[in-house]
Amino acid sequence: MAHMGERNGLDLGREHGRERQLNVGRARAPHAEEALGGVRFDFGIGLDYNFTTAPATCSAEEDGYFVKMSDTAAIKKLSEKAGVPDGVRVEGVPPELSKSGLEKDRFQDVNWEDQSLYTDFFFGIAPVGIHHNAYIDGLKSWRLKNWWDKMWFYPRLRELVTDTLQSSPDSPRPLARVDDGDKQVLYQADKGARVTNYSPGKDSLPARFDSMEWDEICQKGSRPWYNELFGDDKGPLRV
Repeated sequence: MAHMGERNGLDLGREHGRERQLNVGRARAPHAEEALGGVRFDFGIGLDYNFTTAPATCSAEEDGYFVKMSDTAAIKKLSEKAGVPDGVRVEGVPPELSKSGLEKDRFQDVNWEDQSLYTDFFFGIAPVGIHHNAYIDGLKSWRLKNWWDKMWFYPRLRELVTDTLQSSPDSPRPLARVDDGDKQVLYQADKGARVTNYSPGKDSLPARFDSMEWDEICQKGSRPWYNELFGDDKGPLRV
């Protein structure tokens, strides 16, 4: 009897689950139809099939390194070292950089072919970022420290940070401009609010959010954050 009761309960549970799925399916049907008809097809989700944003480095510790796109000999050598089969897969500067999609006034003097860019030789791309999850032999912490100054923006990082902080909040510069037929799509960053630190209430004092300055946000450990970040011995950041 106990087994029969359990079975009946399971059957009822399955029936209830099927009914819920049918109801949910009906509720979502209009959205599905709109998506298939091209009316609404942007749900804020993208699939990065080629790992052009940030390929993982876990179990792929030797798949990528820094190289100039103009140095074909180095690309060939590093591809062979990484064990890439059937020749070189890197095809040069990423199209989004060669099309000058970034702000022209800030990066117009950058020759991307001569910039040392982190490149994944198996995927054949210079990704937007590096996913530092190569934990074996302590690689993650070592690379975070020893690869920071290899990033293309490192020599001009203080300039870029200062320029960004000095930009007027009323007219933020677009992150990117993308040509779309006869018009141009601008990607804007969200207007950032001041960073705050939560202080819980105590006794008769209410809880509050206190604004934080740059020095409070960025500091970790005893070494000044600007020395850790910029490494240029120019002292504190002045905006």
